[in-house]
Parts: sequence; structure tokens; C-alpha cells
Amino acid sequence: MSRSTSSPGSPSGSDPSDRVFVSAFDAAQASGKVARGGALMIAANLLGFVVTLTSTAILARLLTPEAFGLIAMTATLTALLMMFSDAGLTQATIQRREITYGQLTALFWINLAVGAGLAVACFAAAPFLAWFYGEPGLTDVVRVLSVNFLLLGATAQFSAVINRQLRFKVTALVQLLAPIAGAAAALVFAWLDFGVWALVAQLVVTEIVRLGASVSLAHWFPGLPRRAKGVGQMLRFGGNQLLFNVVVYLVPNADRIFIGSYLNPHVLGLYDRSAQMIRLPQRLLIMPLTPVMLPTLSRLHDQPDAYRNVYVGAMSKLTMASFPLTIAIALLAPEIVSILLGAQWEEAVPIFAVLAISTLTAPISRANTWLWISQGRMRTQLCWGLLITSTTVPAYFVGVSWGAVGVAAGAAVAQLSMHPIAIWMATRVGPVSWRDIVGSFVPGIVGAIGMSAVILAIRATGLLPANPFLSAMILGLGGGIGLVAIYSLLPSARRPLFEMLATLGQWTGLAKPAVPSS
Repeated sequence: MSRSTSSPGSPSGSDPSDRVFVSAFDAAQASGKVARGGALMIAANLLGFVVTLTSTAILARLLTPEAFGLIAMTATLTALLMMFSDAGLTQATIQRREITYGQLTALFWINLAVGAGLAVACFAAAPFLAWFYGEPGLTDVVRVLSVNFLLLGATAQFSAVINRQLRFKVTALVQLLAPIAGAAAALVFAWLDFGVWALVAQLVVTEIVRLGASVSLAHWFPGLPRRAKGVGQMLRFGGNQLLFNVVVYLVPNADRIFIGSYLNPHVLGLYDRSAQMIRLPQRLLIMPLTPVMLPTLSRLHDQPDAYRNVYVGAMSKLTMASFPLTIAIALLAPEIVSILLGAQWEEAVPIFAVLAISTLTAPISRANTWLWISQGRMRTQLCWGLLITSTTVPAYFVGVSWGAVGVAAGAAVAQLSMHPIAIWMATRVGPVSWRDIVGSFVPGIVGAIGMSAVILAIRATGLLPANPFLSAMILGLGGGIGLVAIYSLLPSARRPLFEMLATLGQWTGLAKPAVPSS
């Protein structure tokens, strides 16, 4: 059971299911919690990043682009159903100021029932997906993957409980163990020449380990199914989040649908593997912050100054890292593709470079959801979802005439042109203004421009070695030195830079944490 205590006002003889599950929060230490939690999550994801990068490089040499293309085809169905497996209820658990044991139990059984229903739906829909793409082998692949929906439904509330408790070490451990186990399974299956089944094993084993780790570390276990007060309100909140996820489903999936329908599995494999590689830095820098920022901001929305400071500080550090990294990935596309995927993937270089540019807005998208969810502004989030979907999907359709590169270019144009509107929508209400957000971008933009100039200047010398690894090392080192020099000279960048270094020092034990003033 949980270590949580009941709320002070609960009478001793009341129904145990009405006891409040953890709500204590020290707002004075919020910034420190976010910094330490973010550093820990990024460190764990850095280890996972190395594992994923290494396994991807090996799998790309053991498997064909067609194998990756087949898995990408299954994603058009599984990604849609995946959104329903959570039903928006993990966010409802995290966002709610107080939640009882009875409510958690009710939400667990709802998630599990939804997951079971989706597993059945996925199994039944498998032949239709195979018919749509003209790939009979997809039927068995999709049917095996259907078990993941049951696993996801079972995991949802355990994961939400861990996040709600701000137990960042546990969250980091789970996020590290699951992909490592999945990668190990994929490598074994690929080595035994199981082809696409190696990628299937990776997906299933990852979710099995995630469930096992979450259950064993959550310090909570659901009771028998029963009704609980207040669940209806949480279902409405989760329903709004689910509706947003459904609306934006086509943004990360319509490109694959168009390429798979109009082109072929080989091209789709090139595109999908490029997109997956591009997302790795996002997962490293952006995704780890969500389980830190959402519960923290949700408990600070009635303290506007603390809320603003936490949000703007996180955005400044995030964009200082993500903007230059994204541009560097685009500029080093030939070397990265050659190193990670091999010479047979050379066709993916232009796709990879253009897709990298389209992900510049990823930190903005993620950070906007922190504002909308923590403030309960689900209708505004839904309006944004309708707007970005109605512009991005037509851009994919127009771009497919120029192949996979055209689809990637369509994504870049749509994303970059629409996100100024997203910033305006996110800051119309609440303590964070558009000036706060735009101001937090300045150091990252200046750093990215300066670093790009250094990389392009080095490449223009024509003195780079033919070995792609050595070439990437020289370009990356030169760009990194230039970036640090720029941040050291830029007044608005120095403080976030030193704060990041101080947090890293505290996390590694090289520096003592500051003692908060009373």
C-alpha cells in the first residue's frame, strides 16, 4: 500500500476509500525540485538514448528498410488506438489537487477495461489494415501487438501515482529499464534472423517490463472494482484530453499514411527510421520534463509568481539545449545517417535533414501542454489541436507529390508557421505572458545561429576527413565550443547556463545543494 496519509480533516471512522492520497507540496522548493528532477530524468534518458542509439545502429544493419516500413504501417492503427488506452486519465490523476484511494482504484479498473477492449478491437482490425496496405504479413504482426493495449491499460494508474508523488528517481528508473529490456529482446530476435518480429518483440517486451517495474515501485495497489465520488469529474477531464489526442492523431501519423499508400514500404522505412532517429533527442531533452513539470505546475497555479518562475526557467534551459541540438542534427545529417544506419541508408539523408528542421517547434508544443493541462484549459488545447491538424495534414498531402522529402518539407512549413499562434493561445490566460515565452527563446536562438555559423565554416574549409565518425566529431566539437563561448558572452544565457551546471553538480554530488531560506 501507499505510504501516503489521509487528509487531516478525515474522521477516523470514515470509508478508507475516501482517504486522500498524497497532496503535500512545498511551493518554496518548487524550482529546486524541478531542476533536480529534470536533471535526473534527463540523465536517465541519456543512458536510454545511448542504448537506443546503439541498438538502432545494430538493428539497421541486421534488418531491412522493409521491416521498419512494415512496423510503421502498423502504427497507423496502433497509434490511434493507443490514445484511447490511457483515456486521458493519467493526466487527470496528476492534475487533480486531491485524489482519494477509491478514485484511484476506480480509474485503474476503467483503464484496464478500456485496454482490454482496445486489444480486442486491434486484433479484429488486423486483416483490414493488411488489406489497406496490400501486405498480408501485417495481420499476424498487428494481432501480436494487440496485447500491448492490455499492458498499457494496466500500467496507466501505477505510472500516474508515481508521477503524482514527484518520485523522480523511480520514474527515471522505469523509463530506463523498459527500453533497455526491449532493445535487448530486439537484438536477440534480429540476430536469430526473425526479421520484422525483432521489432515486434521490442515493443511488447518494453511494455511488459514497464508494467512490472511500475507495479512493484508504485507503493500502491488497487482494490476491488467499486464506484467512487468525484470520478465523473475526472472522466470529463480525461475525456477532453482524449478528444485532443484524437484530433491531433493525424499530425504524427498522416505522413506515414500518405507515404505508405502512395509510395512503397522501402520509402516508408527510410522516412520512418529517419523520424524515429530525429525524435531521440526530443525524448532525451523534452519528454523527461513532462512528469516533472505537470505535477509541479498543477500545484502552483494559485501562486502565479512561483508558477511563472518555474515555467520560464524550464523553457529557457530547454530551448538553450534543444534549438542548437536540432540545427546541429540537420547540418550533420550525412555523417549521422552513415554512422547510425549504414551506407545502404544514404537515401535517407535529405529526409533526415528536413525532418530535423520540422522538430524545432517540439519544445514549444510540449511546453504549451504543460500550461493548458495544469490550468485545466482543455477547450483551448482542443482548439489548437483542430488548427494544427487542419494545416499540417494538407501540407503532407501536397508534399507527397515530391516524395518523402516533400512530406518532410510540408511538415516543417506547417509547424514553423503555426506555432506563433500556439504561443498566443497558450498565454491569453494565466500568469505566463507571450513576452515571457519569447524572451526565454532568445538565448537558444542566438546560440543556434552562432553554432551553425561555426559548423558551416568548418565544413567550408574542405579539410574534413572522409571518415564520417571523425568528421562528425570535428564538426560537433567545433560547434559545441562555439556554442559555449556564445552562451558565456550572452548575459541572458549566463544565468541559465550556470544554473544547469550547478544542478548537474548537485546531482552528481560534486556540489552541495543550496539550503532554501526560511
